[in-house]
Amino acid sequence: MVELADRAADLVVGFGRSVGWCLVGKPAGQRLKSVCPCLCVGTGAVFRFCTRENGMDESCTGFVIYGLNEGVTDTISWLKKAIELFEQAGVQIDKCALAAPGFSGKLVSFTRSKGKIASLDEGVGSFQLVGLTREGRHPVFDFRMYLMVSLENGVANLVAESALWRQNESAMADLVELLVGSVPAGYGFEYERARSAGVVTYALGRVQGNWDGSSEDSDSEHLNISFWNHARREAVWKHGQMRSVYLQNYLNRQHLKRPIEGMSLETWISAGEHRGHLRQMSRDMWVWDTREADRDGLRRALWREGILFNWAKDLEGASKHPNAGEITIPWGN
Repeated sequence: MVELADRAADLVVGFGRSVGWCLVGKPAGQRLKSVCPCLCVGTGAVFRFCTRENGMDESCTGFVIYGLNEGVTDTISWLKKAIELFEQAGVQIDKCALAAPGFSGKLVSFTRSKGKIASLDEGVGSFQLVGLTREGRHPVFDFRMYLMVSLENGVANLVAESALWRQNESAMADLVELLVGSVPAGYGFEYERARSAGVVTYALGRVQGNWDGSSEDSDSEHLNISFWNHARREAVWKHGQMRSVYLQNYLNRQHLKRPIEGMSLETWISAGEHRGHLRQMSRDMWVWDTREADRDGLRRALWREGILFNWAKDLEGASKHPNAGEITIPWGN
């Protein structure tokens, strides 16, 4: 099943694929000095519809978990729980895509598919559900709530307008716990990001600029984002690396064993007053909650110890990248 975020890039008029070069919010053919290792999404043709004047909430909250393809064979229970979540939040599901018997894997009307979905009891490998805004046109950008679960890519990504997330925080947490508890040795986090800065594409490691060419990210952060696409494919969390420090960080045993300042990360977190709180969620997964005021210091400490992914050092050959010397700590949120 092809991810919606990947399809989105092919639909953007005037920005397209470019081997090696990043076209973040720039006219076609114009190059940034930064060389981007993956497909980037410019949004000139899409985000002119995504404005507050059109009643769209710019602030979004997301959750992503990586490592689903180990030990998980069927997502039917997740699909039914997700449909309940949309209903509970009062969000109409407009579009769906399923990798399942009788489905093409393409986006179709949810209303026309409800009967077929209700009859499923197994065999769902991946799915996507999208509740669009009132005048929404594109499912990756114009959503009120969006959920993608892909066993093929080992990723689940739940995103909603931040106000909607807060109003339904308990129900969101129930689905998050279900997903995290089903992953034997994965990694994830909860994050906040502006809609126009690519809250969905960020989770996949794809850069997205605003339609007017502006961005909340520096060129260095663009590279951090896009190189995460490589990191997730290499499953760097299996040896205890993280992307950054976020509001909530879902960690496995390898994370907790990483050495920092002469002790394990698990011990280090509990040894400091401003290092957040660690709680076990399942046999193999923990959640590390942090406060906004502490995160910059936590990032610096983990960066020094190599716990945060550093593409210039951790990817073979990346040290030769023309911008390797300008790398900065991934800021997260």
